[in-house]
Amino acid sequence: MGPSATEADLFKYFSTFGAITDVVIIRKPQGQSCCFGFVEFESELAIKDDLVGCSHFIGGNQVKVNMASVRGNRGQKG
Repeated sequence: MGPSATEADLFKYFSTFGAITDVVIIRKPQGQSCCFGFVEFESELAIKDDLVGCSHFIGGNQVKVNMASVRGNRGQKG
């Protein structure tokens, strides 16, 4: 996604695929976009087939969509 994309842009685009619970764009300490972010949907089942592997464009820039993976308890001693 382009550096000018906002959380509102992501929300507006991806809300057509299902109910959204959170949108975050990752930013540098100076506030500049790192050109990636996360969109959390209420239901995984509603969005998986419609999003992954399809072409998406926001503000004229192509957006690659991947399903997030849950990381384990890194750094904890057992």
